[in-house]
Amino acid sequence: MSVRIAEVGPHGVAIAGGQDRAQPTVDLGEGLVPRHRGEGSVRLAQQRRAHAVGIFVELLQRNALRTDKARRVDILGIAANGQQLIPAHGQLEPAGCLTERASRVGDAVLQHGGGGYCSPASVSQAGELRSARIESLRALAAISVLVAHVFGTAHHYDGGYLTASFSRRLLYGGGTGVYLFFALTGYLLFWPFVRRYFGSGDAVDLRRYALNRALRILPLYYVVLVVAMLVQADGGTFEEWVSFLLFGQNFSSATVARIDGPMWSLVVELHFYVLLPLLAVGVGRLARGLASRAAAALIALGAGSLALHWVKVAGVHHAPDLTWQYSLPVMFFYFVPGMLLALLRLSWERQPPSWLRGPLARADAWLAISLPVWVLAIDDARRIALCALASFLTLGSCVLPLRPGRAISLLKWRPLALIGIASYSLYLWHLPIVYWLHPTAVSGFGPLLAVSLPLCIAVAVVSHRLVEAPFLRLRRRFSDRGAPVAAAALAPQ
Repeated sequence: MSVRIAEVGPHGVAIAGGQDRAQPTVDLGEGLVPRHRGEGSVRLAQQRRAHAVGIFVELLQRNALRTDKARRVDILGIAANGQQLIPAHGQLEPAGCLTERASRVGDAVLQHGGGGYCSPASVSQAGELRSARIESLRALAAISVLVAHVFGTAHHYDGGYLTASFSRRLLYGGGTGVYLFFALTGYLLFWPFVRRYFGSGDAVDLRRYALNRALRILPLYYVVLVVAMLVQADGGTFEEWVSFLLFGQNFSSATVARIDGPMWSLVVELHFYVLLPLLAVGVGRLARGLASRAAAALIALGAGSLALHWVKVAGVHHAPDLTWQYSLPVMFFYFVPGMLLALLRLSWERQPPSWLRGPLARADAWLAISLPVWVLAIDDARRIALCALASFLTLGSCVLPLRPGRAISLLKWRPLALIGIASYSLYLWHLPIVYWLHPTAVSGFGPLLAVSLPLCIAVAVVSHRLVEAPFLRLRRRFSDRGAPVAAAALAPQ
């Protein structure tokens, strides 16, 4: 194994450089502050001096990393002696992190800001590390959308029936899981830009950014589209093929949310992908290094989107125009919570706010508060915008430096996280499968859910392995430094 020595700067940023190796190595994380270089002992936090100190960094993956920077709260484990992974615990203080592009790490609990910060367990997706908690959120969001569509299909989308009682509204309201997906996208994709403009991160390679997005979204989209067109839409029309192939279906009421309903959200996501680099540059220049100023700008943009949502969708007394309802200008405020969390994470890593103590500093509390907000949003369509606040609290419980608890630890359950790895396939395949099952094979909500849920998950896992994973591996092959893995979420989707 090859070891690098990193120096911790005055702002808690480790700048590492050193020997690279061509063959694969196992990432042992990055050490806390060692007592002496080459020894296995680790200095306690209270024994550290304020000046820069040396720490051990294990080489990551098979590609040369040249020089890297990382923040100390991002550590997943400690390589105290270059041979053994030691979980961070007790009074040990993290001094840096180079877990990006890691192949495998251990779970760890870090001491941060006077309280424990739980670094998420990880799962692997096509050779890239993923946070189990983030992937579990994806799984829950995708499953909730599936349940809503099963419930709606079983009752022929009879609006009067689906909204007649509180329990029915909750079941049908599972479709709001798509808004959690938007918040996840906002956080994961904005994080590298936040590090660039408000931290010490490298410039974002826009060519690589575009390639990653294309390899992530397009292959599966086109496979599902072809199958849905041929099997479900009787081959489709020429106009439908052109519209869906070019992601233009949301611009016409004749095609929006048709063929495969969930595909409308991919059009919104694609528009966000295109907008984000321009938005990040604009906000970065306007903020001039101040995260608070950037947050204010994003809140203002989100407020404008929310106002448009009210004027065009929520506040109208007739059926809304679907081309507006399923558009980025109206949906943008659902991405803002994730973007704000990226800014908060960076700020709180540097200096946690004085009020972040007691119950407010517990991840379980954030998660618990989010639940009634979700219920309020789902129970009345006029309050649907509260899903943005609910997403902020739910995602914040997983990505902010908060003390972990039992509830948040449940999101590290590996089977759920592995479903999250295949959640994109689950999201796109489930509705064609449900339509195929009902009413010829299965009818009634309970039986339809009992059959479709395991079947959809099985199809999603196979689809991920056969369709998604090969293209995701290309992201590393086309990159001279390996696929980027964001430290908190460990990957930009």
